[in-house]
Amino acid sequence: MRLGDYINKPEYIHRPSQVLRRIWRGLSPMPSQAWVTLPWGLSLNVRPHEVVGRAIWLTGAFELAVSEMIWRSLRPGDLAADVGANVGYHTSLMACRCAGLGGCVRAFEPHPIIHGELASSVARWPKEVGQTVDLRQAAVTSVDSEVVLHIPKEFAGNRGVASVEAFEQASEMDRIVVKAVSLDREFEAPSVVRLMKLDVEGHELSALAGARELLMSGRLRTVIFEDHCPMPSAVTNEFTRHGYSIFKLLKTVSGPFLEPIGGPTPPLPFEAPNYVATLDPDECFAIASSPGWQCLV
Repeated sequence: MRLGDYINKPEYIHRPSQVLRRIWRGLSPMPSQAWVTLPWGLSLNVRPHEVVGRAIWLTGAFELAVSEMIWRSLRPGDLAADVGANVGYHTSLMACRCAGLGGCVRAFEPHPIIHGELASSVARWPKEVGQTVDLRQAAVTSVDSEVVLHIPKEFAGNRGVASVEAFEQASEMDRIVVKAVSLDREFEAPSVVRLMKLDVEGHELSALAGARELLMSGRLRTVIFEDHCPMPSAVTNEFTRHGYSIFKLLKTVSGPFLEPIGGPTPPLPFEAPNYVATLDPDECFAIASSPGWQCLV
């Protein structure tokens, strides 16, 4: 990695020790699994040879703009959801922020091996944080049922690509039958979900179809989601239909940045295409407006 790449990364600017850790780990043999201590003090079980694990292993963080919005948005006692939890990186952030006063993070991960690694991480967290997490080994879709989880050949290098949505290369996939749940059943009234992270690899519309009551009642306040489609997309249209404001979530060196969709996008460092759908746009703008990376310090 070039020197400029270190300078332009807040992960290194705000945690100088991570630069030395990054160099050392880059020169050392890569382990098949490793425990990483995250900036907020929790340990996470990762696999450094795959995309998510490698980012956490080398920089100590992942999807920094998403991480910062989660950190700033939640408070002790809040109810949050991590839909598509993977190894639990975002779950750990939510748990740290929601812990206390009856706070809860419901984390959904259908893949049995990944769910097991997530559970092993939660078991290591301090009791007051770990007891906040309610793990669900389940996919999220339109109704409570069983569904087929498709595992493409790319899964070995990126364990975030398994999906309930079928891929074109059907002959190149494994399939696992997993439990599926609907968000309306998981979060019945009068529960108010302060923040949800939704990353289900193209299955977002079906997940939202199972959250009609949540959406119509306004009990799902803000959703951070990934969307690779041109804007406006079918997913953003579904949120807009229920009164949500949509913003693209971007990363600058000085902090996160919210850009209304459809407007000009400034040339900022690459981040995955993440968006914010919210019933509280003024609050979200206020949350994103202050400079700095609180989750790193």
